[in-house]
Amino acid sequence: MLSSRLAAAVRPFITRSSRRRILEPMVVDTLVRIVTGAIWLETLLILASVILSWLPLIKPWHPVMRILHALVDPVLRPFQRLLPPIAGFDFSPLLAIVVLRAVSGFLTSLTAGGGVSITAALLGVVAQVVLAVTLLLALLVGLRLVLSALKVNRWNPAVRFVDRASDPLVRPFSRLSGSGSLMTPTVVALAGYIGLYILASFAFASLQRLVA
Repeated sequence: MLSSRLAAAVRPFITRSSRRRILEPMVVDTLVRIVTGAIWLETLLILASVILSWLPLIKPWHPVMRILHALVDPVLRPFQRLLPPIAGFDFSPLLAIVVLRAVSGFLTSLTAGGGVSITAALLGVVAQVVLAVTLLLALLVGLRLVLSALKVNRWNPAVRFVDRASDPLVRPFSRLSGSGSLMTPTVVALAGYIGLYILASFAFASLQRLVA
């Protein structure tokens, strides 16, 4: 009798504790899903704003662009302070997307119960940014080389844009090439950026193994 009364008295507390243990992970999981969903949506908006800004028919004062800027600019502004333009290109949207993806992955790992290293996560963000920027620069120099090899009209607006954007990337290599050919510095620059990308990939992979 005593044991049954004791069990009846304790049962409500056990039930409440069990419910709390069940509900708390559910609430946390729901909050994480909402945050990661918002991050995913913000990433899409950043991509949309970048793509639309490259279209000549879409003006900055277009209503769609004004709405996009209102939603995207507050997120991009801190990254624009951290990462100045490189060779005339604004890479802050790329940095923002990489950081947002890293934060989303970090939150998802927490809810999944996996061990998360903050150092490894930060190193992963830095690695993605450095490798992505290096790859984009290599692609830009490669595009310059292809247009030069095809002898596309240099007065073409696209060719002039590529030449202006890639000039700061090729200029440091013109001293190393030691040739009068216009394509030689571009070839040397392309090889240099590809080599830098490979070297950085190995370096970051080694560092990530150390901090994992």
